Amino acid sequence: MIGVENITVEDVKFELGGADAEGMVALFDIRDSHDITVRNSDMASDAEGSLGTPEGHAEAADLAVVRRSEGITFEGNTITNFDQGMAFLDCRDIAVLGNDISGLQGDGIRIGGVAGMLIEGNHLHDFLGSTTAVNHPDMIQIWSTNITVGNADITIRENFLDAGNGANYQMIFGRNGANSPEGALFENLLIEHNVLFGAHSNAISLQDTLNAIVRNNTVLYDPDVYVVEDDGSYSGSTMVGTIEIGGAGAVISDNVAHSVSGGTGNVVLDSSSPLLLDDYRNHFLNVEAGGDGDLRDLMLRPDSALNGVAGSSLTWFTDHADTLTAVVDVTISKTDKSLVLLDASWSRGPDGAVAALGASFLWTFADGSTATGNRIVHDFSGAGRHAYTLTVTLPDGSSDSITRSIEIAPAVVADISFAGGKWSDAGEAGATVTVYGGKITQDGWLEIGGRDRLEITTETGDLFGQASFNLGLTVDRADGANGLLVHFPEVLKLRLDAKGFVHITLDTDAGQFTLDSTTAVFADEAAHRLNVILDGATGSLSLVVDGVTNLRIPAGGVTASQGHAGLTIGNTWGTGISAQVKDIYFGTEAAMPEDAAEADATVVLGSLSFAGGGVVASGLTYTIDKPGAYTDAGIDITKGLLALTRENTFIFEAERFGVAFDMNVSKAGTSGTILYLHQTLDLSLDASGQLVLQLNTDQGWQTIRTAGLDLEDGGLHRISVAYDGDAGVMSIEVDGAQVATGHQSGLTPGVKYWSLGFGHPWKDSEASVTVDNVTISDEPGIQLATATRKLAVTADAPELVLDFEGGAISDTSGLGATVAVLGGGITLGTRADGTGHAEITHGSSIVVAPGAEPLAGQDSFLVTFDLRTDAASGRNVFGIGGALGLDVEGDDFVFHLTTSQGSFTLETSTDVLADRDWHEVAIAYADAQGLLELRVDGQVLGAIEAGGATLVQGDDVLEIGSSLADGFDGGIDDFVYRTGIGSNAFLLG
Repeated sequence: MIGVENITVEDVKFELGGADAEGMVALFDIRDSHDITVRNSDMASDAEGSLGTPEGHAEAADLAVVRRSEGITFEGNTITNFDQGMAFLDCRDIAVLGNDISGLQGDGIRIGGVAGMLIEGNHLHDFLGSTTAVNHPDMIQIWSTNITVGNADITIRENFLDAGNGANYQMIFGRNGANSPEGALFENLLIEHNVLFGAHSNAISLQDTLNAIVRNNTVLYDPDVYVVEDDGSYSGSTMVGTIEIGGAGAVISDNVAHSVSGGTGNVVLDSSSPLLLDDYRNHFLNVEAGGDGDLRDLMLRPDSALNGVAGSSLTWFTDHADTLTAVVDVTISKTDKSLVLLDASWSRGPDGAVAALGASFLWTFADGSTATGNRIVHDFSGAGRHAYTLTVTLPDGSSDSITRSIEIAPAVVADISFAGGKWSDAGEAGATVTVYGGKITQDGWLEIGGRDRLEITTETGDLFGQASFNLGLTVDRADGANGLLVHFPEVLKLRLDAKGFVHITLDTDAGQFTLDSTTAVFADEAAHRLNVILDGATGSLSLVVDGVTNLRIPAGGVTASQGHAGLTIGNTWGTGISAQVKDIYFGTEAAMPEDAAEADATVVLGSLSFAGGGVVASGLTYTIDKPGAYTDAGIDITKGLLALTRENTFIFEAERFGVAFDMNVSKAGTSGTILYLHQTLDLSLDASGQLVLQLNTDQGWQTIRTAGLDLEDGGLHRISVAYDGDAGVMSIEVDGAQVATGHQSGLTPGVKYWSLGFGHPWKDSEASVTVDNVTISDEPGIQLATATRKLAVTADAPELVLDFEGGAISDTSGLGATVAVLGGGITLGTRADGTGHAEITHGSSIVVAPGAEPLAGQDSFLVTFDLRTDAASGRNVFGIGGALGLDVEGDDFVFHLTTSQGSFTLETSTDVLADRDWHEVAIAYADAQGLLELRVDGQVLGAIEAGGATLVQGDDVLEIGSSLADGFDGGIDDFVYRTGIGSNAFLLG
């Protein structure tokens, strides 16, 4: 188009291959023209890969070159697989609006002398790129070489620049390289509300500007881009985007990025570790999707303080969408990196969040498993990238599906051995390992000392930014040798002194922690296995010697981000200890790698099966009330009851047990009892085909449920129910996989008149199932042992246990809390079961000052107590400073929580307290799970997302009751407060 005007090209499909474009300037060659619009058209060339690489990908055609023209518009087009995109040279009044541009080998939009331009609402993504010898590609580029029109009055607004899974690109880049008189400066640039997702330091990088405004942009790191190296090879990029503007009069404000140079009101987010509160992964819903995601994944979480304040409005949270839109909020466990909370609650449509509109949610995973529900926890079981699909369906049948993937960090970073005279690594991270000098012996040892050492180098990124780790190695020092054995600069030092004591120094963002062994471990001059364990779940640093804990101290925080040195066995820069080492291990979870082997040693107390027309039992006494109920395939419990009699004492007054059996569902749609012990245990199948386990101890009833199981497939399934009171876990496993866990502790009831039965002893309520191959153990077994490890269970003593027996109030935790009573309205009474409790009248309170452990400043807690209310409303059932507090309003609960991330309120709406009877209450919170949950009598009455450490404000004291006139009236008993909890403390997650 040369010298033309008033032309509109609309709804046209263009295809132009690179070979066919020889001799052409571009698909659109527009010169000396005005008022031309290209709209709603499809344009494609044939780019297949990056230019300049050994693959020899051909150069595609260019899309558009516009010279000396005015009033040119490209709007609503789909543009794919060209070499260069659009170039505008010496033009005026240009508009590039709402285009989808992808798969380019070169630049996206090139601006070379334009006065008056609007670039708005475009999606530039997944470009192919080239080597730097071919081009230095930019998504949007401004330059001034050989121009006659100065670059001025250019607005770049609400665009999504997304590197995706493509090449690494400079995003918005401008230099006045020629410094020509006509275009000496870029004047009046306005860059606002754009989202830039990539991995180049030049995210918004503009020099030679005058009165530029750069505001409310969001720049985030995309880990999935590739860099096309000069030799044509490909690598990843760890660069994070920077906003840097050079020139006079620049305004740089209210942006969100990983680095901003100058300006005001900008927010800088970390990218080194999701364990840090200011890491970008803690603000955005599903940035973990990386290059597989789109703009919905980069939406801020609703509780982020950035909403409506900083960054692009395209990322600000909304619960409405023009059409049904499936959305996933991803939270990776901080203690087990394969456990992920997947939350579809923010899926939305024109009428708002669809969870409240009766939507169903189906999750499908790459391993073939499925789950249902808007909020699930999935174990991705191993390092690497894992795909999953979410399908959201409304009651009217309309649906939306998205497929995403998530990168699971390796749990075993390095596992190095020295068999056969050489080293090998069985870790999952592909660690970079260098051995400097040291001799490897034929019997599997590495000799270190002086400058001889082994280094897991800094390129092994999974060493860094950890809240938990386990470093293990076997050491045989030279007799009497002393010096540095492990050197991890800015993180860890481990040295041995001449007497054989072990000295450890750990540095995290929470401070420095020092641990000295209680014994001279190496005084015997023998080899010993050392494990140094930082456990973020329990807030501890431990030294374990030969499998036995030598000393544990309080410690926490996150280790340093990737630096200039890695983990050295020996001394990184100086002289190290003379010793032999072997079996070097570094994992990012606190669990001992030997735990799995230890868990195999399950003790089976008894077994029972059906074969040869009869019953084969070992170690169990039993009765079957109807002999015709069984065949060699097992017992049909709708036809007869299999009772394990009271002589089998494993389940009575027990704090651990396991029951496993094979089960076949013989009738579709069946529901009812499977396994039952009156006042103790009830395992049933509900109407949706899911298993429900209820377990009673002296701590009360607890209930857990499965989700997404298909037990009606006609096959035989291995079912296991397990309980470990020491670990505080009850569990259901199916076919060797843990499918439900919950918190429970204490002893089961003692033996009375009833037996444990498959079927119900007096109700006709059995599920239509057949049971065979029953085994009983007094230990939970390997599945529960694995679950306990994965769910960061802690069996540490509570920080506070209030006892109301014997006419006094005291703390029996052993941590030395002091108790005082304010006012005259506190009396001690006796409940119907003979136990003591406190009666509280408004105007009076019980005040507890903590002992050795603080109450506030915690990133997790579990509060359990018995409660009876005497009035429909009352303030401060209990509270801890400005951190948290529970009120009663209208026979329901209102719980307030204030953390480092904000304030949260959880309310119930069931009138649960209207009966004026005693109720068991549990309130669980953990930043690692991002969840606050309130249960009454074993049922979840409310749960919300929450995060951060509880606020430390004023006196760190617990107050039960209130001195105010509208304070709480009622009874309190069995009040226990503990911290350091894990996922097992929740029923929902």
